[in-house]
Amino acid sequence: MPLRSRPWLPLLACLAAAGACAQDVDNPPAETPDTTAAAPLQEPSSFFPIPAGPWLGPVPLGGTLTYDLRASRGRDEGASLSHLLTGSLHGRTYIFEPWFATLGGILRLSTATSRAGAIETGPFAPREAMTTTEQFITGNARLEVFPRSRFPFELHVEHNDSRVGTGLQSTVDFRTLNIGFSQRYRPVGNGWRLYGAYDHYSQVAGGQSQSQDVLTGEYAAHWKGNDLSVGLSASQARRSGGDSTMFQSLVTRHNYTPAPALSVDTTVNLTHTQDRLAGAPSDLAVLQWSSVGVYQPEGEKYSLTGTARAMMLREDVTGNSLESFGLTLGGTYNVSGNVRLSASGHTTLTRGDAGTAQSFSGAGGASWQGDSIEFAGIRWDPFASATLGASTASGSGVEETQTQLQAQAGHSLSRPIRLSDTSGLVLQMSQTLSATHIRTTAPPVPGALPPSQRALLHTASATWTASAGSASAYARIALSDSRELTGNRSHVQLANFQLSGSFEFDTRSSVTGDLTVQRTLQVTGASSLGLAAPGERSVSVGASGEITYRHQRLFGVPRLVFTSRLKLAQDVLRQPGSFLTVPERETALWENQLTWGMGRLEAQVLLRISQVEGRRREALVLRAQRSFGE
Repeated sequence: MPLRSRPWLPLLACLAAAGACAQDVDNPPAETPDTTAAAPLQEPSSFFPIPAGPWLGPVPLGGTLTYDLRASRGRDEGASLSHLLTGSLHGRTYIFEPWFATLGGILRLSTATSRAGAIETGPFAPREAMTTTEQFITGNARLEVFPRSRFPFELHVEHNDSRVGTGLQSTVDFRTLNIGFSQRYRPVGNGWRLYGAYDHYSQVAGGQSQSQDVLTGEYAAHWKGNDLSVGLSASQARRSGGDSTMFQSLVTRHNYTPAPALSVDTTVNLTHTQDRLAGAPSDLAVLQWSSVGVYQPEGEKYSLTGTARAMMLREDVTGNSLESFGLTLGGTYNVSGNVRLSASGHTTLTRGDAGTAQSFSGAGGASWQGDSIEFAGIRWDPFASATLGASTASGSGVEETQTQLQAQAGHSLSRPIRLSDTSGLVLQMSQTLSATHIRTTAPPVPGALPPSQRALLHTASATWTASAGSASAYARIALSDSRELTGNRSHVQLANFQLSGSFEFDTRSSVTGDLTVQRTLQVTGASSLGLAAPGERSVSVGASGEITYRHQRLFGVPRLVFTSRLKLAQDVLRQPGSFLTVPERETALWENQLTWGMGRLEAQVLLRISQVEGRRREALVLRAQRSFGE
């Protein structure tokens, strides 16, 4: 929290003075024995220890004094330079007895001076450099009551500032606050348990504020052949300007296993989402129910499966509604180790604003997996399958009966190659030809797929693995080519490369990481000669991964640690009932960190080069830290 005055600056001076005499604190004279009885939570070394009281155990304290120099610049952002001095105290104790309650926390007092460089916002309106000075308090506290009992209670408070730490993922300084508690309970018999928690989050960044309240609860029980869990969650987020979003969810899961051969899993999920965003309000409620039963007697060749599903959807802003009910029955029969028969039936009833629709479908099929044949170190596996299905749909102005025949046949080749005692290579190839024939009573639609379709799929991959001592590596390249032989003759190619592993050059240096590169080519609307029509060819390339190099003793200097990290394609996801905490997407990062420590003194240099939303950003942090106490 910002402070207009600096009443706690004498405390920083006191911490600095304590650091100067830390050698005496850390190394007491040998001739002075310690006759104090050790408390369960007390450490031998402490800074400014608070003596125990009638209801409070001893409070051994420790702390750090940290200085940060930060410099950053980015395109369209100008340059900035800041100095940050932080003093922190941390401690942990108990109330009455350790089994009754424990208390711990960290208090940080910081002062920051920053200067932002000028940016030319226009030929007549340059933005001048600005210097600001600010003091703020951060830290956390945690109280646990009956921590080792059947009903522990926990209360926590945490206040953070982005400037405290070496993270530089955003040029916008932000502050966060979290206050919450949780309660657990389980009876002596341990047949059921309860859990409840509440958390309040708030964030201030760039003159904008947002908050989020999260409530969660869970009930779980177990008795003969039954497992039941009920989970409740509610989340509401608000943002300055009036925007708000709320998400509520109730999930019930039940598993019934009366016998080893029979199991029934049921899930009921009710969600309610309300968005009050500028220009895009919504109020959506969804109720879903799903039950899946499996009967598979041990030693028998058959198995049965049944599912029942229902969904009800309501959108109050638009007034739309939808109800859907479905039932599926199916079974399989293993004629032999190579042949399997299957059959299934499915019926659906749908009611919505457009009317009521009903559908029924059934299918039967057979699949064959040939015995493997090996020759010259190559393994050959043939396979084939065929499915015949029929469906009928009526209602909502649609009357259609359809029959469909699908068949496919193919084979695969694999060849393992041993390169050495510690490495190997596996080559695989496959080819699949599929055909589909559809007959329908619906009127023809211009541009629709022809009733008979054929497609050819080729895949190839090479996988290399190596493992020796503490080093391991994995590399795989996979290619696939799918072509439609009829219709618009679309063509899709996919290339994927993966590399991961770890390697130790010696006892002091190592590299670990993973990398994925993918390229997709898609061509649609090709002519019979295989030539793509203009504008119907698309290529996409993506890469993601992280590689880290670490040296424990750079240039032979003891305790001089160097870490270099390269990271690509970091994604940010939005969850219902919350806002994005960082409104920028960092797509590339190269971070180099040099750390040196001796005793309680630590120094650090951090250089960060990143790309955020297409803009390059550079940052440098110099840190010196002195710790004392426990």
